[in-house]
Amino acid sequence: MGTRTGLDAQLGIAEESTVGTAVTVTRFYPITSESLKADYARIESASLRAGRVFMDPDDSASGEISVSGDIDMPLRIRDFGLWLKYCLGAVSTSGTGPYTHTFTPGDLFGKALTVQVGRPDSGGSVRAFTYAGVKVANFDIEAQVGSEATMKVGLIGQSESTSTSLATASYTASNTLFTFVHGAFTWGGSSLPLERVTYSGDNNLQSTRHRLGSATSTEQRAAGHRAYTLTADADFEDLTVHGQLAAGSTGTAVLTFTSGTNVLTITSKMRVDGEVPTVGGTDEVIQPLNLKAIGDTDAEACTITLVNADSTP
Repeated sequence: MGTRTGLDAQLGIAEESTVGTAVTVTRFYPITSESLKADYARIESASLRAGRVFMDPDDSASGEISVSGDIDMPLRIRDFGLWLKYCLGAVSTSGTGPYTHTFTPGDLFGKALTVQVGRPDSGGSVRAFTYAGVKVANFDIEAQVGSEATMKVGLIGQSESTSTSLATASYTASNTLFTFVHGAFTWGGSSLPLERVTYSGDNNLQSTRHRLGSATSTEQRAAGHRAYTLTADADFEDLTVHGQLAAGSTGTAVLTFTSGTNVLTITSKMRVDGEVPTVGGTDEVIQPLNLKAIGDTDAEACTITLVNADSTP
């Protein structure tokens, strides 16, 4: 019998061969929270019935099904290449151990995951909710002083099922955390001390794409340019960043986490956007850093490399 609480929750994912066709999940992740769910719309007729002030049951029907939600998890040295592949779209792998996985922006069409969440009920059974046709709509990689580094993925999908059996969770051994201690940041080639940093990616996908004949969404397409940003609280050392803000300057931001031979590096050419440092009391004045990814090529705008023991992402 289980604990009847979130202590017995689990999350697993797997790559789909055909978008929207669920497969058995094989890779499992310790999570801190999740909100993935299906919304079931209702279609209600405006029909009028003599002598009736309430809607008749025949005047409503099931409508479209939409799947969305977030998953929050600690950022670890292994297994996260699979998430990064579906965040950006393209990956190449080199090396013979440790391996270097290089992720660049690529076509997200034709790529989807099956995600299964195990949710414990009050009787101690873990109920499987399986989502098919899942894409990463947006993501955040974050670190701040005193905490583990984290990854949050915002997901959209096509369907939800509770009839699939719960997969047996198995976690990768020696899969330690990246923390703020492992972090480093350079801007324009110079080290910049940070208290907090978040690298965010919005893939600007359609949230749903419903068509006649099906309650579930067809595969979502890109709806516009991707918007990748970096926000941080930096030390206010001088007027350099303010001058770059006023000039609309660009530079290269490099956010790195290094734990032994395991290295996660985000390299992004970015433009400086607001804000200016202000005084809010007796505390140290902070330089807010707001950067927006741009580039002569998509890879210049964002490339992520992950060096670890995984032979495949």
